[in-house]
Amino acid sequence: MPLLRALWFFIQLSIIVVAAVWLLSQRGTVDIVWNEYSVSGNLGIFLLAAVLIAIVAVGLLRIIGAVVNAPEKFSRRRIEKNRRKGFQALTRGFVAIAAGDAKKASGFAREVRKLLPDETGLPLLLEAQAARLRGDEGDARQSFEKLLHDKDAAFFGVRGLLKSSIDAGDPVGALSFARVALDKNPKQPWVLKTVYELEIENKHWHAAMQLLDRARKQGAIEKDRARKDEIALLHVLAGEHRLARDENGEINRLERALKLDPHFVPTVLRLGEIYLEKNKKSKAAALVEKAWKVNPHPDLAALWEKLSPDASADPLRRVRWFEKLAVLRPDSADAQIAVAKAAMDCGLSGEAKAYLTTAEYIRPTARLYRLRADVEEVSTHNAAMVRGWLDKAASAAPDSVWYCTLSGNIYDRWSPVALPHGSFNTIEWGIPVGGAKIVSRSLDNGADLDPLMIETY
Repeated sequence: MPLLRALWFFIQLSIIVVAAVWLLSQRGTVDIVWNEYSVSGNLGIFLLAAVLIAIVAVGLLRIIGAVVNAPEKFSRRRIEKNRRKGFQALTRGFVAIAAGDAKKASGFAREVRKLLPDETGLPLLLEAQAARLRGDEGDARQSFEKLLHDKDAAFFGVRGLLKSSIDAGDPVGALSFARVALDKNPKQPWVLKTVYELEIENKHWHAAMQLLDRARKQGAIEKDRARKDEIALLHVLAGEHRLARDENGEINRLERALKLDPHFVPTVLRLGEIYLEKNKKSKAAALVEKAWKVNPHPDLAALWEKLSPDASADPLRRVRWFEKLAVLRPDSADAQIAVAKAAMDCGLSGEAKAYLTTAEYIRPTARLYRLRADVEEVSTHNAAMVRGWLDKAASAAPDSVWYCTLSGNIYDRWSPVALPHGSFNTIEWGIPVGGAKIVSRSLDNGADLDPLMIETY
């Protein structure tokens, strides 16, 4: 590189020398007359002098321009230097936020505000995040509100205010900001999910139902979870129709839920009870049989009992009615227990013991052993045998129950909303892990919903 620069310099110098020699070698005379003054000279010298004068003039003009523009250039360079330092402080501030260092983050936020006084977006976001990190939610909220006026960074403000409202336990305010976020980003999965969950929390069931399909299509909610939530929402809406004494509306909602899952016990129970009230026993029995084949459940056995034919003349008819369940699912302990209970009601202790023995082989549970103790007490009155079965019940595997996966509370029936905490669609059939609390009140598919809990939107 140095060699090339030297070569280029000599080339330029050679060009200048050749040009000067060429100018001096030009023949001719130049006469300049001004009033009584007259000047004569060689043409070459005149041309060379003119070129030199032009070069000097251009140089003087550049010097004057540089002097005149010096303050502006200095100011511009200072601004550019401040911007570089400001964005460097901005980066370091966000690093401090990520590290959880509130003191450094706040210091960098002040430095950025000093170096970049006219910037709004990212500096305001840094101020808000630093304020939140040090626990000053008021300042954070003010910064997020200022961000709303920056069209390029407004979404940061919306998201910050949304989180602030959620943290403050303000679902109504959170929902309003979430809807703004959804308007700005209608296909963003986390926004869809947040709005959906807030619609649920605010008990805007119709709005949640409308949004659920969008959330599912955008992958914001897993398909299986969305299907279960849709069923639960249909039960809530069916409960609204029931409170309004709109039986057709309730049936329509429940039948839609049944199409989504024909084996979901609460849907089968409620529809079966409606059909029973309308004296459509065969239709209700068909529902139970279809569900029982896939999902044998004690609650279905209770409905099956309501559907049983009159057995006053022939008690064995009742046993045969329950034996249908055992035929449908011979591998189900609940089916064997259902038949055993029917046999007990008919005074057939031997048959009851036989079915309970089969159930014990399939799945021994506390409920089964308690029933065995009841049979023993009725048939033999043998206190020792009864105590033996009760001891087994105490140490046996627990029975499945309806329980809230969020709180562990146990319910006597399923409902779409778990009281008293109000979580949505968290009651499942199974064995709760850890301690559990029995909740006496439960929702019957919306029938016992407090009217204040049902709001339309």
